[in-house]
Amino acid sequence: MPTLTVPQWRALMQTRALAYFEGLRSLGVAAVEHHRVSGRTFLDVTIERRRFTGKVFDGPFLVAETNKGECPLNASIARLAGGAVAVNADRWALCKYGSQAQFELDGMSQLGIRALACEFGVLIQGDAGMVELSETESFAVSNAHAALLDWTERQPVLARRRLRNDPAFLQRLETSRPVTRRSLFRKLEEFEYFSGPQG
Repeated sequence: MPTLTVPQWRALMQTRALAYFEGLRSLGVAAVEHHRVSGRTFLDVTIERRRFTGKVFDGPFLVAETNKGECPLNASIARLAGGAVAVNADRWALCKYGSQAQFELDGMSQLGIRALACEFGVLIQGDAGMVELSETESFAVSNAHAALLDWTERQPVLARRRLRNDPAFLQRLETSRPVTRRSLFRKLEEFEYFSGPQG
């Protein structure tokens, strides 16, 4: 296979991720109820009576409102894991680095697990289809990522401050709405009045 450039590799991974999530949807997913968002929340959903939000702290996080857990979405580390990998044989958890359970998904069916995976672009560990996928590029094709991009446009100041370590998320914002600095003073005379003569 020829060597790929970074953009070609990303496009390949995103194509594979789209096919992976389509495969999950074809197996069936639980209903997803969307809620209105505000503040740092870019996505708010209920799946099988459990509330999950996408929130921006120092990067995007998946937060379980029911049992107060959170896991970063942007660092190639979020995976849904079941069995002995996560907690025990019959439980599921969202894991950081594939093995560190961040919060358990007690009572969720396979349909709910697949719906959560598809909504937030999180891979299901141990699933044969996820072997050659990138977590980062899987997140990039998700509803959560699209919602995050919309959020950066609605909250540009907060986005620049909170996502400054993730320039990929800010790229769309930078090209569509450049930063403009505004002075508190309308004229030089007002500035001199409040601060004294200059020079």
